[in-house]
Amino acid sequence: MLTMALAGRYVTKWAGHSAAVTEISSRFTKPVVVPAGVDVEITISAVIEEVSARQVKLDITAECAGVKVLGMAKATVSLL
Repeated sequence: MLTMALAGRYVTKWAGHSAAVTEISSRFTKPVVVPAGVDVEITISAVIEEVSARQVKLDITAECAGVKVLGMAKATVSLL
């Protein structure tokens, strides 16, 4: 669940103050194991899939150690 929250934060920061994340969804494909006292790096990126007058739809990718950890991750950002 933290992985999806980090993806949501990534999209929110990208959208900025003049937009709102109105929808976000994903499936968890692999667990991200975080051992005590160890840092784990998750790489999150997004590609714009569709742009309309009031919305932007994104396809999100999240990887840990080169392994995809979120599947079918998507977000919709509404322009204010």
